[in-house]
Amino acid sequence: MTLDLAEQRADLMRAREELAKTEEQLRLDRAGGSAGGRAQVDRDLVIADTDVAHLRREHDSLTRLVSRQAATRTDLDAIGLALSRAETTRDGLVARQEALDREATENIKIRRLSLDRLRATISRLETQAASDRVIAPVDGTVYSLPVRAGTRVQAGEILAFVGNLQTMQVRAFEAALVGSLDPASYRKSTGSREVTNS
Repeated sequence: MTLDLAEQRADLMRAREELAKTEEQLRLDRAGGSAGGRAQVDRDLVIADTDVAHLRREHDSLTRLVSRQAATRTDLDAIGLALSRAETTRDGLVARQEALDREATENIKIRRLSLDRLRATISRLETQAASDRVIAPVDGTVYSLPVRAGTRVQAGEILAFVGNLQTMQVRAFEAALVGSLDPASYRKSTGSREVTNS
C-alpha cells in the first residue's frame, strides 16, 4: 500500500526554507544585529565621539581664553551647550548600541531554539516522507480495507486487516437460526460446522 504524502513533502520544503532563513537571521544576530542598523549606529557613534572630543578641546581652549579675558563668557556658554548636546547624543548612541547588543543576544537564544525545533521537525518529516509504503507486520492476505484512497488517516489508525487464510475458520449463521443452536455443543466442536436453512 502506498500513502499519498504530498502534504508532508510540502511541509518538509517549507520547514527547510524556514531553517535556511533562521540560520541567516542567526548569522546576522551574531554579527550584532541587522547589518544596516548596527553599522549606522557604529558610524554615528564614531562621529559623535569625534564631535565630543573636538568640542571639549574647544571648550578647554575657550576656558583659558576667558580667564585671560581674550574671549567672552557667551562664547564659552555656547560651546558648553554644544558640548552638552554632543555628549547627550553620544550617550544615546552608546545606549542604543548596548540595546542592540542585548537584543542580538536574546535573538541568538531564540534563533537557536527555533533551529533545534526546525531540525526536529525536518527529521520527523523526512522520516514520514521516506515511509510512503506501508508494509504489514505479518505475512498473510489482506481481507479488509477499512480506509479508501484519499482518506485522511492518523498515526495508529488501522489501514488494513491481514490474516493467514490457510488457518482461518469462518463460521456463518443465519440470524433466525442463531437462537436454535446449542452453545454448549458449539463450544465442544473442534471441526467446522455447516448450518443450512431448512
